[in-house]
Amino acid sequence: MAIWDGEVVGSHTGPHFRYAVIIRRRDDCNPKVGGFTRTRDSAASRYVSGHGAEWVKVTCRQRETLTVAGFALDEGKWDGIYLGRRKGKELIYAGKVDHGFDKASSADLQKRLTPLIRKTQPYTKRIAHKGIWVEPKLLAEIEYRAKSAEGKVRHPFLKGLREDLK
Repeated sequence: MAIWDGEVVGSHTGPHFRYAVIIRRRDDCNPKVGGFTRTRDSAASRYVSGHGAEWVKVTCRQRETLTVAGFALDEGKWDGIYLGRRKGKELIYAGKVDHGFDKASSADLQKRLTPLIRKTQPYTKRIAHKGIWVEPKLLAEIEYRAKSAEGKVRHPFLKGLREDLK
């Protein structure tokens, strides 16, 4: 069984193995695992072997504040923002986010980014993507499921701009 802040959240049984994971806090969620299973109502549920409607997968989520390095338009329509991660004075490509926007928020973000447009990529190492590059002055809070070996965010979602940080 696994524990999520003291709550029973599940275990896994297979044909040749049985294992349990203990998760005490959200911070203990291992990004390499990707998630864990739990019951919908742990107080009323008991473990029954096999797949049932009571067991649901809970995915691990991580958050990070990343630098906005540019944006993309697809045939004139908003297609997301390019991100960078600061390592000292370098800005390293961290991926592209195309979820978490609606028409109003994408129009507002494009309006804020337009005065910051520059001709060259702000990244230390050039990437192959074609974007509209901006001065890396805005910070965005990004929620994602995992990072690739290169440090790019996977399944990213924009939670908002960080107005409190500079």
